[in-house]
Amino acid sequence: MQNRVLNFVLAAVLGMSLQTLSASSQTLYDQAEDYRLGTSGEVDLEKALALHSESAAEGRDTSLVRMATIYIQLGQPENALAVLERGIARGHGFSQQVWARLHVGGKFGALSEPKLGIQALEDIATETNAAWARYILARAYENGTGVPINVGHAVSEYEKLADENYAPALRQLAEIAKRGTGAKQDLRKALSLYEQAYDAGNAGSLLSIARVHLELGNTAQAKAFYERAIENDIEYAAAEYARLHFLNEFADDSDKSFGASWLEDRAESGDVSAAIEAIQLWERKSRRISSLDLDSVLKTLKNSADQGDGRAARAYLRALRVLRWKIPNARKLHAAAVEKYEPILIGASLYREKFFASYDRNSHGASKAKATEVVRSLSGSDFVNAALGLRATEQTAFVHLVQSELKDLGFYSGSINGKATRQTVRAMLRFCSDIGSYDTCIHGPLLYSSASAISQGLAQKKGTQ
Repeated sequence: MQNRVLNFVLAAVLGMSLQTLSASSQTLYDQAEDYRLGTSGEVDLEKALALHSESAAEGRDTSLVRMATIYIQLGQPENALAVLERGIARGHGFSQQVWARLHVGGKFGALSEPKLGIQALEDIATETNAAWARYILARAYENGTGVPINVGHAVSEYEKLADENYAPALRQLAEIAKRGTGAKQDLRKALSLYEQAYDAGNAGSLLSIARVHLELGNTAQAKAFYERAIENDIEYAAAEYARLHFLNEFADDSDKSFGASWLEDRAESGDVSAAIEAIQLWERKSRRISSLDLDSVLKTLKNSADQGDGRAARAYLRALRVLRWKIPNARKLHAAAVEKYEPILIGASLYREKFFASYDRNSHGASKAKATEVVRSLSGSDFVNAALGLRATEQTAFVHLVQSELKDLGFYSGSINGKATRQTVRAMLRFCSDIGSYDTCIHGPLLYSSASAISQGLAQKKGTQ
């Protein structure tokens, strides 16, 4: 079965898609994208799906990929898989690329076969040396999806691709330098790599360049790059720029009143990025836009989440969790929303919200044990994301998890009690030293950067056992 599928995929990639596209298919495609992205009005995924279906019937294969994206947003992974396989059968390389990436990323739910996706990518990379296939493979090794985590191997592959001026690899190397993955954080190196990624064609790196300049204290340069990002219509740039003005992050060049009015007007008018920024500011009394209509902003987020916007879903769930003292029936709404939006939640945020919805603080011991059992049953990126989600929900449960894992690996011999005792901290630091992250962990093994390094290291060890 696997060989048949792989041959099927390779034939699509190595062959050519011969199709005659009508002018009407382009019109249908453009109309569908307007509805999918909300370019000319509100997002309407059902209308977008219908129009893309017509466009695909007229031979426009890219519409099949857009349909798959919509199906994933609507929580229908089986339909996403089916339309991508239609595209592959028609010789459409982009359908094949997305098919492999979604298999590796587990986006087809129970139908996902990460190892099958990896095998297909490896065969394609061998046959064609395609940069995109090599890049997705490197990402898989970095995250442990379909293969054991091997950050060193991933970085080596990114560097080879960077030598070919492949923009996504340059950007990923910049992200690694900015995070300090496996080494000390190096913001200046990150800045240089983001600049190279931008020069290689990654326009979104403008926003990253602005953020790094801000971290380095270069407020004038940061402001200038935010403005360039806005001019280039980079997503999130305008809302982030307004928030930074409101918080006086641009020093003497800040305009607090501009930031407040821009965010308030747009958040209440349906702008999702503005709504996310405004509602997160509302979490702290000292940062609130006092006149903000909270109900209107929550409605904006919920409506967008209902249309498959994962970022809006994460912000809506966060609001129900953090602002539960303000929102009536927040816990009940949160539990229902987690179930509804699970197909479009990703990474640690998925597990954080699931653990919050299920964690019973009146039965702390049982909840801690149950959550730890769930995380320990996972591997690769799922383990990392679940561990970090658990840490965000209850730190003692995270300590309980780490104690259990370190005991199995021989780094810890004490009680598994969820307490960050001296013996526990020393065991964590020994483990960090073993995985090359001591310089990160020495600042505090329960800080996010340290917890991330420990979780990555544990996942890597689990993958080699």
